[in-house]
Amino acid sequence: MKSIIPDVAETLASNTETCAAKCPNCGATSLHPFYGVENLPVHSCLLLNTRQEAEQIARGSLVLAFCHDCGFITNLRFEPSLMQYSPDYDGTQHYSPRFLEYIDALINHLVHDIGIRRQTVLEIGCGQGEFLERLCQQGNCRGIGIDPSCSPRQLEGQMMPTVSYLRDCYGPQHAKLDADFICCRHTLEHIPATREFLRMIRTSLGSRLNTLLFFEVPDTYRILTEHAFWDMYYEHCSYFTMASLARLFIESGFAIEEIRRDFDDQYLCILARPSRNLTSNTTTWNQDVDELGQRVDTFQQVHQDRIEHWQIQLKQMSATGKRVVLWGASSKSVAFLTALEDSADIDCVVDINPHKYGKYLPGTGLEIVSPDALAEHRPDTIILMNSIYRDEVKLELQEQNIASELVAL
Repeated sequence: MKSIIPDVAETLASNTETCAAKCPNCGATSLHPFYGVENLPVHSCLLLNTRQEAEQIARGSLVLAFCHDCGFITNLRFEPSLMQYSPDYDGTQHYSPRFLEYIDALINHLVHDIGIRRQTVLEIGCGQGEFLERLCQQGNCRGIGIDPSCSPRQLEGQMMPTVSYLRDCYGPQHAKLDADFICCRHTLEHIPATREFLRMIRTSLGSRLNTLLFFEVPDTYRILTEHAFWDMYYEHCSYFTMASLARLFIESGFAIEEIRRDFDDQYLCILARPSRNLTSNTTTWNQDVDELGQRVDTFQQVHQDRIEHWQIQLKQMSATGKRVVLWGASSKSVAFLTALEDSADIDCVVDINPHKYGKYLPGTGLEIVSPDALAEHRPDTIILMNSIYRDEVKLELQEQNIASELVAL
């Protein structure tokens, strides 16, 4: 792997095809490349059975470009043909008490404040169905889940009798699925043609103006502010802030009822309904784009320092004989290690998802182990990939009487 920053902007500026690229969110031709990584694993959450399989995973290039018109960020080098979602894909976070606390609060808001009760719920990108089934149970709803990674257990109806699943990517063929509530959590950032996708949904709804939509995506404002290069990875080809997400929905024919940050400001949540007419009245959000551009510029200037900081830290730990593990076999780990270009100083990766035990991290081939295995590995330092889980990880370490230093990104 080789970072192609800081000269990526110069390289791409000489490419006439890239200069002519249009923003997939608003259609403008004002894209500014600012961050790039080569040889990045295209999948981060596949369950890979051998180290060789993990090391030989398909790879692609990440060249992120900022739209000065709407604030959207897109990967100019994204190739949809490389994406192969299957039942071996497992990105669930539902084994975390902190995450379940968030999910339960969200469902409580949807059921009791928004009124999602005794309705038909359609979830686009439902994963293993944990959120959909929890929502349907609390709201006494009927559910339909669509995802290319649906498991045989989901398709065979072995889960909730009121929830059915389709192993597919959502498209025009699903327009006849009549739902009162459509939710799409952490899927839109995987879709390159965002405006085309939202307008397809709006077209499918036709005159069903009472249908409510709920979308949830990572908040790129936080990523840029924290210079979190580990939150930029191949599967995420589309990056949103409040301004670009709002503009996308408004210009795709929806009226926004609620837009907010949640999960310690890591997520953006939006509620919207179909409007009768398309509108370009997005001036309310345009004031945020200039500030975002400044954060993009700062990220471009300082991200390499952040990468070098961690390279030095790991080398120093290794030189003094310290054993280091990562906590979280996630996309963050894959992006973090790929940007650092070397995982030799990492002993293994810990995760609380039992389906990942004995598997290997895409790209580096590091073994994924359970928290119980820490007694054997005896790490001196644990690097926590997401600080929001600090308290539950500390508790786990205390219960196992492990006195490792815990360092959160």
